[in-house]
Amino acid sequence: MRFFRKSALIPFIGLCAATAPALNGQVTLNIDAADRGPVIGDLHYGIFFEEINHAGDGGLYAELIRNRSFEDNTSSPEYWSKIGSAQWKLVSTDLLNDAQAKALQVTFAAPGDGISNTGYWGINTVENRPYTLSLWVKGPWKGTLTATLVNGDGTTLANVDIPVDAGAQWQKLTAAMTATASCPTASLQLTASTAGTLTFDVVSLFPPTYKNRPNGCRPDLAEMLEAMHPGFVRFP
Repeated sequence: MRFFRKSALIPFIGLCAATAPALNGQVTLNIDAADRGPVIGDLHYGIFFEEINHAGDGGLYAELIRNRSFEDNTSSPEYWSKIGSAQWKLVSTDLLNDAQAKALQVTFAAPGDGISNTGYWGINTVENRPYTLSLWVKGPWKGTLTATLVNGDGTTLANVDIPVDAGAQWQKLTAAMTATASCPTASLQLTASTAGTLTFDVVSLFPPTYKNRPNGCRPDLAEMLEAMHPGFVRFP
């Protein structure tokens, strides 16, 4: 990518400063033309990131659950499916926070009912790799949620039981599990021990991340980008 010299930007900046009062009288832009700042060469190489074709979600971002906040469709929760005789509906009131537009209310008719997520073309599980699960729920509902990673024929790859005593207020649940086998196309199942109704939001599953940063990036991709030693990162 070619960067223009700072001197070439001064007329443009001056035009912005001249038009700014017409747009918003409270904006003031002060320019010190004598202070050139860092010198940037005619050719300055770096990397460019834009969320196209799952460069972020399903790519660099390590989150494994697709449509974790149930926002991708107005009528049905895409990339999720029902288990057993469970029934569900998207709700738009009494949400987790102002940033959320929907949550998923699930009614379990019998033990073993639940929901399942396929991830991004499958959830990649690796033998002996730990995974961190988190989700927000509200009831009222009391019982045990079982989180299970399964392969295509239903074989369990990892699982954990999560005690739940959910009232009318949202609460966050967290759990950890370790895969016993590798499978690139696993899915996550959340099943209930008793009948009742539970509302879900922000269901998240993370493998280890780059530099162990919470809510972070995939180590393999982030390490390759770091190894390039880019002079800058443009986003977007």
